[in-house]
Amino acid sequence: MKTNFEYFWTFITEQKAWFEQHLAADFAESWDGPTWTCGSKGSGWLRGNGKSTLRFDEISRLKGIVERHAVAEPYQLFMKAMLVVVYRGRNNSISPAVAMATLVILKRWYCSLIELTGQTHPLYLTTNVISRAMEVLTAASKPGDTNTDNYKGRCVTLQKLVNHHAFTLVTLQYVFDGQYTSPVNLTRKVREMMDLKKQDRLDDTTTNGEEALITIRGFLNIVSLIQRVESDSEKIALNCLILLIITGFRSIEAFNLRKDALIKRQIDDPAIRSRLQDKGLPDYFLGIRYVGVKGAGERTHWVEPLAVPLVESIFSTVKLLTSPMRNHLINLRSKKFTDYLPQSISNLHGEMVELDDVVTHIAQTTSNFRGRAGLRDKASKALAKQGILPTQQIPGPRNSKAIYFSKTDLSHYLKNEFDIIATCEPCTHAWEENGKHYEVKYEDSLFLYAKGSLSLRRTLVLKATPLPLDNRVMNKFLGNVTSDCSVFSKYQLLEDDGHPTRLRTHIPRHNINTFLAIAEISDHLQAMLMGRVDISQNQHYQHLALRERRKAASLISLQPTSSSLTCQVQPVALDIDTPLAVMKHTGYMAVTDGLSLDNNIKANLHTFDDRDDIAGFIEASLDTGLFEDIAAAFEEINRSEGRQQASDMVQRHAVLHPMKLGSCMRDINLWGCPYRMKCQALKFCEHFTLTGRIDEYPAITAKKHALQRAKNTIEQFVTDHPDSELTQCDIEKNLLQLDVLNEQLRCRADSQQLVTAQTIMSGEIKVEGEIRTLAQLFSLEHQKLKQDKS
Repeated sequence: MKTNFEYFWTFITEQKAWFEQHLAADFAESWDGPTWTCGSKGSGWLRGNGKSTLRFDEISRLKGIVERHAVAEPYQLFMKAMLVVVYRGRNNSISPAVAMATLVILKRWYCSLIELTGQTHPLYLTTNVISRAMEVLTAASKPGDTNTDNYKGRCVTLQKLVNHHAFTLVTLQYVFDGQYTSPVNLTRKVREMMDLKKQDRLDDTTTNGEEALITIRGFLNIVSLIQRVESDSEKIALNCLILLIITGFRSIEAFNLRKDALIKRQIDDPAIRSRLQDKGLPDYFLGIRYVGVKGAGERTHWVEPLAVPLVESIFSTVKLLTSPMRNHLINLRSKKFTDYLPQSISNLHGEMVELDDVVTHIAQTTSNFRGRAGLRDKASKALAKQGILPTQQIPGPRNSKAIYFSKTDLSHYLKNEFDIIATCEPCTHAWEENGKHYEVKYEDSLFLYAKGSLSLRRTLVLKATPLPLDNRVMNKFLGNVTSDCSVFSKYQLLEDDGHPTRLRTHIPRHNINTFLAIAEISDHLQAMLMGRVDISQNQHYQHLALRERRKAASLISLQPTSSSLTCQVQPVALDIDTPLAVMKHTGYMAVTDGLSLDNNIKANLHTFDDRDDIAGFIEASLDTGLFEDIAAAFEEINRSEGRQQASDMVQRHAVLHPMKLGSCMRDINLWGCPYRMKCQALKFCEHFTLTGRIDEYPAITAKKHALQRAKNTIEQFVTDHPDSELTQCDIEKNLLQLDVLNEQLRCRADSQQLVTAQTIMSGEIKVEGEIRTLAQLFSLEHQKLKQDKS
């Protein structure tokens, strides 16, 4: 027994020494502390998602165990040492969930040890003790509870670690001989087989794990958010989501990005540079430096050439939006965090700060209810909840009050809101990855937001408390926690089933990896492209249909439908007045023969990128009945001077400013409209044109119906009110103008086909089953490319 005690203290001493050498430096708690905080409020090696506390000195609230136990000192040391051993055995990594599960099992062993032996020292652990602990858990759990099997499997793992250090009096031989039915413990093939056995009929078009893929409707909703988001924080979070979609980063990798993460590498080969320039692509490589998790280490993600402008735009936009927050953090650091007040408050004379200044610079509600009084009331109540009370109130005119707070109290309030961790410098994000310590100052992080600004339920925004984005905030923003307080519910962006779109930050990564699998990229290249060390992890991100390689596809036979093109969109409600809203309401797009798929989509939604894009669309549409003046000039210049000069003429006139009805070919952003938008009142204007945009059809029809009703009403009063004849004449002129516009659209409709948006986005391929996700759409495009090559 003496030898066993020596082995035990050797084990404890070794783990404590390793803890002090490798973990203690940036860990807020000490080895001797009764609790260790882990999760979002944890530090160092125990920092991660969630909020939990590892308590070593007592046991309470365990399933099936009603007694409270004070834990003996040797067993407390044993539990701490086991956590360190587990951390070291997991490649110097442990999640808060694993740490908590490990501690719960060790506590169950302790309760069983007291019950069976009356002892409290780990030396007396036996196989019977572990078996009894698991029997108590099983009895208190529901039949078929998969977590029970997980705990039993984890027991076997911890038992091996104890046996390795050989300090117990007997060798532990607990065996879990039941079948591992938990999804965590099953191989992928076994899980798939069990799922197939449960199906009444095998459907080989069903995608495995479809819930982890972005739907087509969901992607359109994300695109729609670009024009809808209002606050700076919403724009920052949306840019983060778009970057995740482009790169497939793990969310934590994106949150840890520095603002200077972009690097450029010039292409030395002039031939390659020339080819890229001819295609309108940047003639350099763009990389994003990041710290990969799960052992991936420091890496560079090289951006696909087509996405380079978008990634550069994301970085420049986010840095511009976060600039005021960075300046505030730089100011705090320059004064060494002697206080946490913004510069505008510090500059105020004296110690007192009036409530209006607090609302303007520190805490402001997003609700405009009750105006200034409501803003002041919300801010003062928020401060009162934190124990920050006014130091002085001075009555003013009309029952008003000047309410003053002290700068010291406000600084203390802001410091608490920052959740300062004692182990590192304030406003610094620190974490451990693969045994290496990383620190990023908040002002050097790419993605920042004002605390409270991304929550729809919490209306108070702490403008003076900028924080880095994290999973908890982003998943709420995307609706993964509760869909009714997400950005999609705020702007009423719904899926086909009528519910708001719901995403989680890891879904874009699943989509990218699924695309790579569909494209038949080898597993080792998939792992490399996704920044993954363990190649076996690929399988968890490949959501493929059972019949991925055998798509029954056929081209849809479409006929020109000039009449139905107008009829299909006439029933649209008048309040559905944007191209995207019309397309989502009707499900149709108008496709013009001779235009590329890209130009057709841009023409329907008016999403042209630049002047060259507009010029290409106008030139391709000259024979469709629109742009008649430009078409006549183009033909004349083409005959007399050549095609290039004719194209240059189109380039000079390539302006299409979108309006409620039609578009304006005058650069009104620069020069303004000298006619006060008379075209929208259906008066002739030489700059006005129709483009065939999908919302022009219902707009003209709705205006015609409204004018016809107005005309009928005027005719009833014209005999009794002669002065209304002028109004009647004006309405009749407007109706004539509408007839002209309607005839132009009908001429254009003769060269168009009415197709469903789903059809055109799937490359005019019809498949068995419903196409719902981007991955299914990608699969169809991939199959079409393979067919074309063959």
